[in-house]
Amino acid sequence: MIWLNQAGPVDGWIRDGGKEDPLFGFYALEGRPQPAYTNLFMMGLPPHISNRYIHEGEFAEGLANLGLTASAAPNSVCIRSNAVSKDLPVRWLAERPEYGLRFSHTVAFGDNPLGNDRPLALLPLPFVSVAPELSAEFPPELGDGGFHQVGGCEVGTAAVVDLLNIVLEAEGDGAAALRQLPSLCARAREGLADAASKVPAAPVVAAAL
Repeated sequence: MIWLNQAGPVDGWIRDGGKEDPLFGFYALEGRPQPAYTNLFMMGLPPHISNRYIHEGEFAEGLANLGLTASAAPNSVCIRSNAVSKDLPVRWLAERPEYGLRFSHTVAFGDNPLGNDRPLALLPLPFVSVAPELSAEFPPELGDGGFHQVGGCEVGTAAVVDLLNIVLEAEGDGAAALRQLPSLCARAREGLADAASKVPAAPVVAAAL
């Protein structure tokens, strides 16, 4: 399955093809300007399949010649312009004082720090990995802003955010809350492990055929 994203809110996307179209209709009819696509996702491609194509070889070289790059997610491949990555909007906000984004008061989350979340992990701010596990050795350069492995995907993210909010409400200082991030991540990780150990095993059901 191929999924194309356009710039801006979904409600404003060009969708002349209709909802029943195999490409979800996210394109303009002939004679109208085609929308500006921001990226393309190819679904149903886990890393053990996609890695042989996206890092080297004819496929990777073809993308590079077009100014594109591919990165793997747990079950998909994202193809995007080399000029665009997940850190771009964060850096854009940080460079404009009117938005008040400070790296010293910011934390990033992602479930694929060695893949499409890597640009976020390389920012000069703490990164919390909620990947179930790291599939490769941890690169030292990801630790420059502080790297914390928690796991749990959405549940792990919520656990860390809840703990950060408790500290923030008590101290009223975002920077102070982030200074406690290593211990908060450790608590969240322990909480996830405890919760997993208390989940009852699924009953074994035997059926005679």
